Amino acid sequence: MKSKLFLIFTVVVFFTFSDGNCQKRRTSYFTGIGFELDVLPYFTGGYYGSIWYGHGPVRGRFIVANTNVPSFFIPTGFKDYNLQVYALIGDYFIQSSSFEKLWVGLGVEYWDGTIVSESTEISADHNNYVITIGLGYVWKFYKNFYLNPWFGLHIIAAGDTSVPVGNEEFKPPVITPEISLKLGWHFTIQNRKRSYLRSR
Repeated sequence: MKSKLFLIFTVVVFFTFSDGNCQKRRTSYFTGIGFELDVLPYFTGGYYGSIWYGHGPVRGRFIVANTNVPSFFIPTGFKDYNLQVYALIGDYFIQSSSFEKLWVGLGVEYWDGTIVSESTEISADHNNYVITIGLGYVWKFYKNFYLNPWFGLHIIAAGDTSVPVGNEEFKPPVITPEISLKLGWHFTIQNRKRSYLRSR
């Protein structure tokens, strides 16, 4: 009788331990390619195009853009500030592994800029390498179509810090904030589910 009770007790403890201390977790890992357009460059008469590749919570973006900088960002005495931009950005999705919700990003950009003096109409070029820090939120409103409001800081790391424009001197802002809205779409290449045992 004691041996049977001991056997029953052992079995109950075993299954309780197995269920209580180990759990089976299933996580979806998406691999996809996406495209994005940003509204701000188009509003200023420029353009923006981005293609990205991602897996799980991580994605990388390649960007080509042309922006006419708004006048309130241009120092007094200058006008027609245009930037041709090439960028590589890495993003990490904090809340999701399916390219949605909150993300943070870090990357590098190359700026090829042109500025014009208001008084003399002389123009000058400058080139800069820029570090970009970004934060955004991807909201999928229909299948894999999404809106992506975001905020970023562009910080000049190298390049021209003082640009002669005739007899004047133009200094590109060291830090440039930006806020805008992207429209994007992606398709899934792979949807793989991993299962594993994890101890609590």
